[in-house]
Amino acid sequence: MGIGAIIFLIVLGLLLIWLEVLVIPGTTIFGIGGIILMGGGVFLAFDQHGTSVGVWVLLASLGLLILSIVFFLKSNTWKRLSLNSSMNSKVEYFKEDSIKPGDSAKTITRLAPMGKVRVGEVDVDAESLSGLIDPGTEVTVTEVLKYKIYVKLKK
Repeated sequence: MGIGAIIFLIVLGLLLIWLEVLVIPGTTIFGIGGIILMGGGVFLAFDQHGTSVGVWVLLASLGLLILSIVFFLKSNTWKRLSLNSSMNSKVEYFKEDSIKPGDSAKTITRLAPMGKVRVGEVDVDAESLSGLIDPGTEVTVTEVLKYKIYVKLKK
């Protein structure tokens, strides 16, 4: 095999590794295939052209890998491909003594089966035990937990 085929194998292997790192999450066939292709190119260089060419090809392929890492890190490629949003939500707390089983409530949002209900002056997360419940429907509290309540349709 000629040196052109060896270079092709190494460049293709490098592209597959970067496809794995930047686009496809996890360890897949692309990353493993890229490592195999790069290793195969270096092996062919040692086998077909001797030790001195093999060492140069090995150093060049490692240099290309390092340079591409530096390029991708400095060009903010990671920032363009990564998720930059943050979650600002919080769990709503309420005093467990303020809501008791048997209390009446009114749905604020649709319970499908989760949603918001208003018990007195307090808005809390609730889960329906009666299936889907439309907004503005009267419900009864059946169970009170630390962060949510269970409700059913009022009879």
